[in-house]
Amino acid sequence: MCVCVLSSLLVSAQGRYSTRLLENGTMLFFNPCKLVAMQKETSLVYDMTYLTHSDSVTVNMTYTALTSDVREVRIVSGTASYGTANYSIFYREKDKKRIATRIHISCPKNTYEDLFLSDAPMRIEIVSKEGDVRRFTYKDSKWTKEKKSVLEAIALVK
Repeated sequence: MCVCVLSSLLVSAQGRYSTRLLENGTMLFFNPCKLVAMQKETSLVYDMTYLTHSDSVTVNMTYTALTSDVREVRIVSGTASYGTANYSIFYREKDKKRIATRIHISCPKNTYEDLFLSDAPMRIEIVSKEGDVRRFTYKDSKWTKEKKSVLEAIALVK
């Protein structure tokens, strides 16, 4: 009976994530997802990894814009939010007129999971050193599928 439940969960989110057993737990990796930019000349693609042994989520994103300055990264959905100025930059590279910046943040799993409980599509906000905010979000129809996939996958490895 348990096998049937696991099988149906894997089918519902097929291709969106993969799992790997580690020595000290399970890793759940969500493939890259491009969000809709709410302003011109910018783009954002992100992926996430949940590690059961640390009960944390790592979010890596490639933010492409005319400038590469970042003061803060925020993730918001409904009343849930996570903001941090504690991020790492893996690299910056010039792409024609824009600069691609690879950003890494980490947050507790419960905080991240709360973001997927809202009906309001999650958005990622990049705050520049000057205070400008660049917003990226899901289309409503894609958000409904995404939140279901993420919540099912996390429940699967709990």
